[in-house]
Amino acid sequence: MTLLTKTNIAKLRANRDAGKRAHDSRDHDPVPVVKIRAQDSCATWLFTEIDEDDILFGVCDAGGAPKLGSIALANLEAFRGRLNLPVERDTCFHGRSPLSVYLRSANGNGGLIYVC
Repeated sequence: MTLLTKTNIAKLRANRDAGKRAHDSRDHDPVPVVKIRAQDSCATWLFTEIDEDDILFGVCDAGGAPKLGSIALANLEAFRGRLNLPVERDTCFHGRSPLSVYLRSANGNGGLIYVC
């Protein structure tokens, strides 16, 4: 399976462009486009944007400490958990709330793995 589809990338870039156009960055709080998870660890990511250098932005949770951050797509594709399995896109995920809602909920519930 391809980690990100062309449709995913188009939506991620549209979110990035909307953020650049926002007069106040505090008002820019897009809905996550994709959820990526490690098959053999609790690492989970929700991404809202990707830039021209293929750097993804969103909530990164490497084990119960979710925070806003970024990661290069190449590094994400190379990530492996305890059993050396690759990460995968959750094809059933459909973002329904702004990213800040997921981050608050994950921080209150022990991580993204318990929220999504």
